[in-house]
Amino acid sequence: MDVLYFSCCYLSYAPRLKKVAAATAAVLNKAGVKFGILGDKEGCCGESIRKTGNEELFRKLAKENIQNFIDNGVRKILVSSPHSYHTFKNEYPEFMVNFEVVYVTDYLDELIRDGRLKLDKEYAKKVTYHDPVTWVATTASMSSRGRS
Repeated sequence: MDVLYFSCCYLSYAPRLKKVAAATAAVLNKAGVKFGILGDKEGCCGESIRKTGNEELFRKLAKENIQNFIDNGVRKILVSSPHSYHTFKNEYPEFMVNFEVVYVTDYLDELIRDGRLKLDKEYAKKVTYHDPVTWVATTASMSSRGRS
């Protein structure tokens, strides 16, 4: 699979957040994106585990995830979690891999700009999207380079 939607632990297990993962998949399908999920083979990215000091478990999880990515021909990882984004983009390369990692809101923006996802009906309500503080901090340097 070229595009892997990696929903992460939070969206996979929190009952209210499962709806977010399902809605994301529905939008990707509507845009005609050929993507896959790992299902039962999706493991924790290991970000929180590493931060708590369990380096051995982090390395085990990272190696298992990387092998699953390779076995499934993953080139691009689409994430909903700023923690997964940071970990795949900045920490997994120490294992000599370099997958393209894209945050879901950036990918949706790309789909809209490319005309693959059309917003053709008016939505007469105000909408606020709360991007996690972690995500904003992670991408602040990208904005300073002319990317929003």
